[in-house]
Amino acid sequence: MLSLILFPLLLLSNLVVSFPGKHSHPARAFGEGGADRRRISFQQRNLDTITKIYERNAYPTNLQFITNGSSSVPAGLFNENAAGRITPLGNFTGFKESTEYFFALSPVPLPPTYGAFSKIQIVEFQSQCPNVASSVVYITMSVIHPGAPNDGQLISTLKQACFPLHIRLLRNSR
Repeated sequence: MLSLILFPLLLLSNLVVSFPGKHSHPARAFGEGGADRRRISFQQRNLDTITKIYERNAYPTNLQFITNGSSSVPAGLFNENAAGRITPLGNFTGFKESTEYFFALSPVPLPPTYGAFSKIQIVEFQSQCPNVASSVVYITMSVIHPGAPNDGQLISTLKQACFPLHIRLLRNSR
C-alpha cells in the first residue's frame, strides 16, 4: 500500500527535476567555444519564436489575424509545411491551417463578458536541441472594456503546456 502512495510522488519528483523553471533560459555559455555560442543562439531563437507566437494571441495584437488572416503572420514565423495534431480538434497541415489553429481562436472583447487574452507569461521553457522546445504558458483572460468599472478585471488564467514543440515546423530558419 505504501508503494502505491510513494510511486506517484517519485514520478512527480522526477518531473520537477527534469523540467527546470524560468531560470533555465537563456542558456549561459561556459567557455569560448563555438558550441556554447550555438547553444545560446538556438535556445534564444526557440524562446523568441514561442514568445512571438503567444504574444500574437493577446489583445489587441490578435486583431491583426482576425482582420487579415494568414497574410498578417510575419514571414518566417511559420513554415509553409507545418503540420500537427491537437486532440480533440484533429489534424492540421500547411501554413494556413496551422496559423488558423494558433491565432483564430483568440477571443475578442465583445459583450456580454468583454473578455480577451490580456497577458501571456511563459513560466517554463526548455530547449536542449535546435529544433525542439517545450513550454508552460499562463494566459490571462481579463475584461477589456475601457471606461467600464470592471475594465481589467481578471476572468480566468489558462495554463497551456506544450511538449515537445518541433520548432523547425514552425519557423523557416536553421
